[in-house]
Amino acid sequence: MERGFKQRLEAINLFLADIYGERTIINNGYIPRDLILGSSNYRREKLGVEVPHGAYVNM
Repeated sequence: MERGFKQRLEAINLFLADIYGERTIINNGYIPRDLILGSSNYRREKLGVEVPHGAYVNM
């Protein structure tokens, strides 16, 4: 269970790093732009901000 949790945590951090960085997942059309940028949870002020150890979320 712990291994699965760590794997999902890594996936979430990679996803958030892309959303607030290069936006490859949006630019390649995998996720609609409006779904992310229109979300009430999206924080424009985090664009380009590097978080310590690439951890947007952690244990």
